[in-house]
Amino acid sequence: GLGIPAEPLFRSVLLDNLHIEGFNVGVQIADSTVHSITLKNSVVIRNHIQGILGGCNDCLIENNHFEKNGSGKFDHNMYISSVGGVAKRMTIRGNTLYKSSLLDGKCDGVSLVVHGKMEDLTIEYNVIKEEVGKVNNSCYGISVDPGYAYDEVFRNV
Repeated sequence: GLGIPAEPLFRSVLLDNLHIEGFNVGVQIADSTVHSITLKNSVVIRNHIQGILGGCNDCLIENNHFEKNGSGKFDHNMYISSVGGVAKRMTIRGNTLYKSSLLDGKCDGVSLVVHGKMEDLTIEYNVIKEEVGKVNNSCYGISVDPGYAYDEVFRNV
């Protein structure tokens, strides 16, 4: 018979040198039990809600340009989160995040937000910037904090 495979069909996915523009969510990683997704050397711009959404084990987000993703304080250039478990060993490195979640021409949401259950998360060598005078009170560079109605855990961030 045809059963459900015990192992994922894809052990690793490489997204390299892409231009992703004009969607609700530019890139979505739907489940933290997914393994080894790499997004690198890409441009993720002008997506209505999130530039990237989700989290996974052994994932790498590296050398990308995120700009003008989101349109309100609950939208972000990067929304790193876990669904269905703990996301482990994620690395966010060497990215540029700019003009996050614009509302009336001003940043209105966190550029890089992390919620959920995360373990061994590395955030390094990123440039996160906004124009002087172009930020609202809900605009932050990085926020690693609880955002859900259930328990959240952040280990080795």
